[in-house]
Amino acid sequence: MGCPSMTSSLDCLARLLQPAVFILLIAAVAACSNKQLYEASHQNRLQECEKLVASQRQSCREEYSESYDEYRRRLEVEKQSQK
Repeated sequence: MGCPSMTSSLDCLARLLQPAVFILLIAAVAACSNKQLYEASHQNRLQECEKLVASQRQSCREEYSESYDEYRRRLEVEKQSQK
């Protein structure tokens, strides 16, 4: 997968790095998408909490108060404890 001798070293390097950059870009988009999906779902659930009677509303909000970062940390802890 080398470069032809007539190709400049920068062109060659750019060509060799294209697959790696593409993979990193896909990984970054996937990570953002997961967070966005979590947050959209989370907002939807919180809106559903508002439809409940006052006595149930607060416990519903507390149940869905976990941020995405807290959620990811909790999953990591659970994952480690299962090993």
